[in-house]
Amino acid sequence: MQRNLSYNEQIGDEATEWFVRFCEQEVDSATCGQFDSWLRASPEHVRAYLEISAFWQAANTMTRNVEIDSLVQRARASSNIIPLEPVGEKHSPPKKGFPRRRGVAVAACVLLTGLAVGFVSWWQLARLPTYATRIGEQRTISLKDGSTVALNAGTRVEIRFTEAARFVDLVAGQALFHVAKDPSRPFIVTSGSTRVRAVGTQFDVYQKTTGTVVTVVEGRVSVFTPTAETNTPGVASAQPAAVLLSAGQQVTVVPHEVPLAKHANAAVATAWTAGKLVFESTPLSEVIEEVNRYNRRPLSIDDPQLLRLHISGTFSTTDSAQITRFLTQRFGLVVYDTDEGIRLAHD
Repeated sequence: MQRNLSYNEQIGDEATEWFVRFCEQEVDSATCGQFDSWLRASPEHVRAYLEISAFWQAANTMTRNVEIDSLVQRARASSNIIPLEPVGEKHSPPKKGFPRRRGVAVAACVLLTGLAVGFVSWWQLARLPTYATRIGEQRTISLKDGSTVALNAGTRVEIRFTEAARFVDLVAGQALFHVAKDPSRPFIVTSGSTRVRAVGTQFDVYQKTTGTVVTVVEGRVSVFTPTAETNTPGVASAQPAAVLLSAGQQVTVVPHEVPLAKHANAAVATAWTAGKLVFESTPLSEVIEEVNRYNRRPLSIDDPQLLRLHISGTFSTTDSAQITRFLTQRFGLVVYDTDEGIRLAHD
């Protein structure tokens, strides 16, 4: 649906989110205070909320909220809000003729109702099913096609299915996908600029700070990356090249580097599903980053040289004291319990 808005898309999305929260009765004093601050931040915020509210009112789907209406009116009257003229309004004297005015009013109502219906459809499409986990939390979700997605701690995914394909956006974190086979609808996972395409297989995608790691457990997948795109002279629309991975293979996608497939231990890459962290000659800096995904009181080490050392071992995701004991014994560190978390340092 093409929207002709008088404000930018980000403001429209924010106004929509506020409106839906109020429709769902998610209103308390703190929420009202945040909404009031948002309104007063810009006159465009007021305009956006009023236009979206008008769409729903025309469709008779909005529940009136006197408190919210009062906040909007106060924001419009506030001295720090610039008065806004209605979009496209011309300052000309009203023309006479009741029938003409009535016809215009009826046409306006029909148009506004159409916009409201269209807006509802757009919002349903835009508000994608989203699943997320917090620090230390893991969960498995079942998708309507029969596929399952296991979410590691600190993970967020957005799901969008169409008749032609199944899309998953890995916004953050790590997920293990067990894809139900359907050759007519490929399963496509996006992680930043990396795309993973499968039909029916099992693979793990981990969005790290340094890059995206894709590990295949069963079957085969295609990994598309910006650095793998071909730029053939004379070809108007060259298709991006793909890195093909089979079971037991892994690729790490790093910006400005050509990704190369390598053999990997899939059991190690997916050990988190069994509550374990397995490190094989891993820099201590990465070990600390990984461990902190499961602990609300993060670990930290002040010594840069120590963080560059490599360690190996298997640890529990639910027992943070285990890794702490290992590091103190291995490197002779002292534990300092602070307000920010657990700090390890030389005495």
